[in-house]
Amino acid sequence: IQNGKIKDIKHIKSYTLKNKHNKKLKKKKRDSEGLFYLKNKLYISFEDAVRVDKYSLDGIKIKNIKLPKILRDINNYNSKNDALESLTYSKKLGFITAPESPFYDKKYHTIYTTKGKIFKFKSSGKITALENIDNNSLLAIQRDFDYDKKEWNITINKIYLHKCTSSNICKSKTLKILK
Repeated sequence: IQNGKIKDIKHIKSYTLKNKHNKKLKKKKRDSEGLFYLKNKLYISFEDAVRVDKYSLDGIKIKNIKLPKILRDINNYNSKNDALESLTYSKKLGFITAPESPFYDKKYHTIYTTKGKIFKFKSSGKITALENIDNNSLLAIQRDFDYDKKEWNITINKIYLHKCTSSNICKSKTLKILK
């Protein structure tokens, strides 16, 4: 890192994801998207065969992480490629994930936790990343293509999980829009 910018990256290792029996994941089961590192383990969210799995650092599956029922059925998603794009973690809420595109109400994204909590926030595109700031706030990165201007809009929102209505709609603030 020089002057606050990454100047060089060195590849150290890479592994093919494998199941509990040390066999390479089949094509339908290997569409990995979100990644979170915790206590020397990798937690990975997947599209197509929707799930979150715990892996060793050398890519061997250890176990499946139980998700809310609505997230487990690929038919609830707009497409097989709109499933669990992002994954983060909070001690208070457990693993936190969301469909890339809203299921029903296109106006709001819904965030689900492994501890049973649900949060909603205003949609401004497809979710590409969720990052836990603290136990009360998340950053959401969304992308949307403006067909008139033929450009991508990337929106960074802060979601206040402790400032939600009775219908779980949380206050959010747009921090930056990148074009």
